[in-house]
Amino acid sequence: MYVINLILIYLISLAKGPRNKTLVSLVLILLLGLFAGTRNSGIDNDYLEYQRLFVASVTEGYQLGYEPIFYLLPNFLVFFSSIAYVNATFLAIALIGVGTKLWAIKNSSINYAMSVLIYFCIFFIGQEMTTIRAGVAAGIFLLAIPDLLNNNNKVFFFKFFISFLFHYSSILFLPIWFIVKREIGIKYYVFALIASFLVFLLKFNLLAVLNLDFFPKMEVYLNGEDEVAINPFNFKILISLLFLGLFWLGHRKLKDNAMYLLLLKIHLISLILFYLLAPAGMAFALRSFELLSIVQILLFPYLFISFSKHFRPVAYIVLVSASLINLYYVLIVSGNIKDYSSWLF
Repeated sequence: MYVINLILIYLISLAKGPRNKTLVSLVLILLLGLFAGTRNSGIDNDYLEYQRLFVASVTEGYQLGYEPIFYLLPNFLVFFSSIAYVNATFLAIALIGVGTKLWAIKNSSINYAMSVLIYFCIFFIGQEMTTIRAGVAAGIFLLAIPDLLNNNNKVFFFKFFISFLFHYSSILFLPIWFIVKREIGIKYYVFALIASFLVFLLKFNLLAVLNLDFFPKMEVYLNGEDEVAINPFNFKILISLLFLGLFWLGHRKLKDNAMYLLLLKIHLISLILFYLLAPAGMAFALRSFELLSIVQILLFPYLFISFSKHFRPVAYIVLVSASLINLYYVLIVSGNIKDYSSWLF
């Protein structure tokens, strides 16, 4: 079912023209939103916990320590249907998560179909079908990239506030805003990445030193059930490093492209944060990385420009291969997602 969905959405995304792009985006939002939002329980690892919290927010009131959306959305939807409000909440979050990302792709991607392929293969299952609130936060951040680029600070901070209602990890967007506003050359980001890797090798717990490991939500990631053995050179990290190397080779052709530079800086920051936070808690480091690495949806298609015209087929092969291998890993190897079924169809 996942592969059929991939083929369908990719074929639909190939429609050309600006008018078609808007219509195609709406169709894909509906298709992928229904696919993720109407899934049955047991497909992903987080469904039952979300279900419990949605019910508790209606029957017991606001759950202290959890994001406001846990209370706001179910209690709003229960007025329309006291029976199906849980399903409606899952569907609403899925539509928002998918919608923000696909609208960002429509507005900002230099290759619409390739960005859609990257989104589905690398991010869709992990975010829209598992860490759904973080998926919405990541989508809103992707939608705010043009505001970050064009200094639309009021709009950026409004979007940050909305994303914060969905997931507290959105607080990471504030230092991103501050850092990218500084005139710092790409080479210094690379130096920072090397330094962060040394921090990882030395197992230096930055959060403990800065006394930032006492927040309730952070304790869950650092010490609780979310802390698992995660390979510091897992496939997502390796792919990110691979593309960083490829962009470094073709950097001269893109060094004057403001959008590319912004996306590359955030890409570097996501890797820097991963290695800085890994000694404190690998799961927390990976969650932070995945939130910011959403920019890969817009960044990776720039590979077509960084390659010379004769070698662009190579760029296509690299992008498609990386996407499909990631999807294979998620569906077959990881064991984090089960066979699909829906209460709607």
